[in-house]
Amino acid sequence: MELSAGELISEARLLWYVTLGIFLVGLAASVIASNSVSRWVTRPIDELLRGVEAIAKGNFQSRIDVKSRNELGALGLAFNQMAESLEAAQARNDAQQTRLRDLHQLGSEAAATLELSRMLDVAAHGLRAICGGQESFAAAAGRRENSIKLWLRSGPGEVSVSGSRRAPATTRWRRRSA
Repeated sequence: MELSAGELISEARLLWYVTLGIFLVGLAASVIASNSVSRWVTRPIDELLRGVEAIAKGNFQSRIDVKSRNELGALGLAFNQMAESLEAAQARNDAQQTRLRDLHQLGSEAAATLELSRMLDVAAHGLRAICGGQESFAAAAGRRENSIKLWLRSGPGEVSVSGSRRAPATTRWRRRSA
């Protein structure tokens, strides 16, 4: 089969057009595929970033939806656990702040009356509430005196004055000199 120069040029152009067409179709397919893969990879990262921004703004109820079981999924689960811990810590902090506000108000009221026994009672109850213990004690002593004037107790128990002697929490006792 013999081809003339014109036919040969025509066949070469056709081959060039087909090659260019295949190249353009392949290029378009690779752009579409890379966009899809890019979105598949970056979507969990974007969701995690939105969760981090929400936590940074103080929204500790923020959680992310974990769909994958790879490293990004593990990171998402860790993020959710961190958010739960922060939310619980914030709740504890809010409760303590409320308790402190209430105790401050009680202390202010007790100080306004200038009744030492009432102030010690508020102090003992406040220490017990803040520390979360079973009982607490508060005492008052003069600056230059060697004895405690008044003890108050919140909760069950007794004041241990020394290793062998126990006194009820509301009695007076003398401090031992060292």
